[in-house]
Amino acid sequence: MTAEYKCMKTYQGLPNVNELVTLTENDAKVGTVDAVANMKDDRVYLFSGSGDTVVDPKVMHSLQTYYNYFVEPSAIVADYNVNAEHCLPTDGNYGEACATLSSPYIGKCSFDGAESGLKTLYGQDLTKGTAVTANLMKFSQ
Repeated sequence: MTAEYKCMKTYQGLPNVNELVTLTENDAKVGTVDAVANMKDDRVYLFSGSGDTVVDPKVMHSLQTYYNYFVEPSAIVADYNVNAEHCLPTDGNYGEACATLSSPYIGKCSFDGAESGLKTLYGQDLTKGTAVTANLMKFSQ
């Protein structure tokens, strides 16, 4: 059983943040991951729909707590207040109702999650482009 699986399993689906921080620091010490100091100036975007029944929103709150050990808390943006199921929230007209769990897991939520995430990571001066239809491809099963 891997250490990652063990700490997830031990706590009934909710990660033990302290154990994960210790694992991360130990892995950095032996060189299996980069030095944790490299995360200090990173930006992090977290989203969890308040009605998500696939990934308990508490898991995302735990992830935020984990990142707080390594990243400046002011560089973490978390959107937890959208009444969304397990989906990519959009402000568009495509997909299912925001509070509905179904494929393609794109929710009409009146909230642009991709925009919020990209602006968190790359800066607020980003502007939306226009889709080039020739570059869009449909994937089927």
